[in-house]
Amino acid sequence: TEALSHYSCAEEEPLMLSIGRWKLKEACLQIKSWQMKLLSVQRLSLHIGLQFFLQSNIVQQVGQIVSECCLDARLIEFDLTEEMIFNRFDESLKKMKLLSAFGIRFSIDNFACGRSSISALSKLPVHYIKINEQHVRGLDKNAENTEIVQTVIAIAKHLKFQVMAKGVETKAQFEVLKDMGCLAFQGPLFGQPMFASKVPEFLGRRGRSLQD
Repeated sequence: TEALSHYSCAEEEPLMLSIGRWKLKEACLQIKSWQMKLLSVQRLSLHIGLQFFLQSNIVQQVGQIVSECCLDARLIEFDLTEEMIFNRFDESLKKMKLLSAFGIRFSIDNFACGRSSISALSKLPVHYIKINEQHVRGLDKNAENTEIVQTVIAIAKHLKFQVMAKGVETKAQFEVLKDMGCLAFQGPLFGQPMFASKVPEFLGRRGRSLQD
């Protein structure tokens, strides 16, 4: 599509670095805006592009943006794909350790779609492993998806990572995942994508429904 074409061009050019800085600053400002509305923000997860993540002064750039916004870096989570990390593992590990020491949290997106090893995973300062929605959707369709999801959860527990299931659409999927030991979920069952301005109202409704 045209949108994907524009994104691919940006990924190949220095423009991607500007987009990465803009995205991070907007996220920090959004968290501050929610905090001023007295919303409790645990963290905001951001998909980070490869070029932005691997630039030599990434720690300085992140530190400058977070400081300008007067924000606790622990409220920011960088969502990296398994492929992104393991295609350039040594470099990624170095960046992750530096940013983690600064307070940034990390999650691995689309886990079980790549070629990672447990020994390599154990070296990463990761908080969350995210199960790909493809495997979640296939839970009630074939045994292979069930085995993959069970394996991911077992690996996460072994390494003391938290695990999140993406793309949960039905109550049945939620119950199966919960029985497997997954405690964090994301998907249409819990809420549709929305503008940031709608988040306070959405959380207010969820808070009232939980109290009821």
